[in-house]
Amino acid sequence: VQALDVDALAAIADAPDASHETAMDLDRCLQRLPVDQRAVLLLVTLEDMAYADVARVLGIPEGTVMSRLSRARARMRELM
Repeated sequence: VQALDVDALAAIADAPDASHETAMDLDRCLQRLPVDQRAVLLLVTLEDMAYADVARVLGIPEGTVMSRLSRARARMRELM
């Protein structure tokens, strides 16, 4: 199974020459994630926050951040 590099996908979607379809596909996949997983994924990958900071902001244990992030990445792999 090929690993999903969410940071690379975000860079592709934000690139000036990125196709509109690629950005829309990425957005559709993100919208299909549960809200709690999407929040963790976006805070870690797009905001470049440390797990401890995400845990503090969301009011959840750091272990929960890691498990939600793992589930979000796995789901994004399936969807993409």
